[in-house]
Amino acid sequence: AVPPDERSSSLEERIRERTANLQTKVEQHKRAEAALRENDAVLRSMLDATPVGVGLLVNRVFKKVNNSLCTITGYTVEELTGQNTKLLYLDDTEYVRISNELYRPQGDTGVGMTESRIRRKDGSIIDVIMSLSPFDPQNPEAGVTVTVLDISDRKRAEEALKKANKQVALLTSITRHDILNKLTVLRGYMRYMKKQTVDETIAELIRKEEAVADLIANLIIFTRDYK
Repeated sequence: AVPPDERSSSLEERIRERTANLQTKVEQHKRAEAALRENDAVLRSMLDATPVGVGLLVNRVFKKVNNSLCTITGYTVEELTGQNTKLLYLDDTEYVRISNELYRPQGDTGVGMTESRIRRKDGSIIDVIMSLSPFDPQNPEAGVTVTVLDISDRKRAEEALKKANKQVALLTSITRHDILNKLTVLRGYMRYMKKQTVDETIAELIRKEEAVADLIANLIIFTRDYK
């Protein structure tokens, strides 16, 4: 039989070991929680620092959003969180199109990208590029990350450039037409002068003028064909 003192000592030793193990696990758990909080803070800082809007979606419902997405859309974090993305689209047709464009299989990476127009909280409409990356490419319902980039300024610049190009094209077309008309009149005068002169020197000068007029006409026609 084991003496009572030895049994008591053995029990105390086991209790101390278990207590030490428990304390170690508690410390490990605390360190893991601290690391998780630090990583979450770093991730939040990175998301808030980027000018691109970022949202975490599950079944097209916002679960998390960064400050840039709020700035782009005009909504607060609280107003976007829990809302379906349909809130931002102009109509159901665009909502369905984006679903077909971004949620269909996108190869190995699963990343899709498309342009769209969305309505901000104040009712204004902006042009954006959307990019979507699922957590699991084989299971989009597990959740996705969507990025939204405001390209309204670029679109306005493109439209202004198109308008300017049309105006320049119209101006050059009218100018080209007017020059060719004036050349036709000039050639008529030259033909009349050739009939009226008997001086060979003047006739030669008129022939040279006609050659120059033909060259000008060819250059004008070239600019039309080049356009």
